[in-house]
Amino acid sequence: LLAKTYAAYGLEDERFKYGLDFLYLFDKRPRHSIAVTFRNDITTGSNIDENFGSRGFFSDVVFRRTDEDGDQIPLKLMFLREGRIEYFKEWDVGFSITSGLVNRQMDPYFHFNYLTDGSDLAPDPTISSLTSSELTITGRFAYQEKFLSGEFNRISAGTKYPVVSLQYSLGVKGILGSEFNYHKLELTVDDNLNIKPLGKTFYTLTAGKQFGRVPYLLMEIPQGNDGYFLNYYGFNMMNQYEFAADQYAMLFADHHFEGFFFQKIPLIRELNFRTVVSFRALIGGMTDENKAANKPNLEGNAPDDAIFQVKSPSRIPYLEVGAGIENILRIFRVDAVWRLTKKLENQSNFGIRLGMRVSF
Repeated sequence: LLAKTYAAYGLEDERFKYGLDFLYLFDKRPRHSIAVTFRNDITTGSNIDENFGSRGFFSDVVFRRTDEDGDQIPLKLMFLREGRIEYFKEWDVGFSITSGLVNRQMDPYFHFNYLTDGSDLAPDPTISSLTSSELTITGRFAYQEKFLSGEFNRISAGTKYPVVSLQYSLGVKGILGSEFNYHKLELTVDDNLNIKPLGKTFYTLTAGKQFGRVPYLLMEIPQGNDGYFLNYYGFNMMNQYEFAADQYAMLFADHHFEGFFFQKIPLIRELNFRTVVSFRALIGGMTDENKAANKPNLEGNAPDDAIFQVKSPSRIPYLEVGAGIENILRIFRVDAVWRLTKKLENQSNFGIRLGMRVSF
């Protein structure tokens, strides 16, 4: 049994923050476990697993970007109480199933209103916080995947074959105070392509569809980046909470040229620099029903004092590209990133991002 905990107190909001983690392994190979986690803390997104303690949280809070007037992009924080229980079962062939229940209570520190219209949460016409409970089951297939394993935790070392996962989520009203019914289906494919002698391409393709009338905080909110540190799994020129969608497709692709260019330059080759290019794309939308329910938060309708307005993606995709140098001192990576579509008027659509990752 592995148990972890932490506690803190916020002087500004006068709230206690704490977390608990429990992991019990029935077997290590193939892995068979049950995990229980609880968080009562601040996060920069609607999912603590994705945002709390990550690069995104540190970068977005401490080193926030500025607009063309020199003002910092407004900080978007949410107090999130999240409890989760997950059962995991893996088989030797590389197939695994994860099933669980997550309950979230979201209390945004920013403008948020959901129009209930008296049908979901009578009698109040609007709500500014929410509670949801979600049952999930995920099937994942990763043939010949390798891991770096410790006593309890492990890190994937990848596989040369595509990794496919399919997740079904069911929001159930009435469980642990949950206020919403919905269904969500999401397919993800991860793969790497060895293109000799030009290096390797790593890509992730995700597509999903949500059914039901819900606040945008329960929809797909693509990870943006309000800071200067590179977000490997998000959009580096997109602001956090800029888009929300109940139907979507996203592509993340990085091509690592390895030593193809720099190894041909005398003296520079001794530094072992490597070239990398990146591409990010988002396409999607929001049903008319959800646009009506979330109207007070959407672009063109949010109040003047709201620190941001949410947009719905469209058939015109959001696109960004980047080019950079990695393996600087075997740790650092520096990328120049351009936002190609859906450009912002009051912020630069070009930026420099710094990343850190150990290379071998």
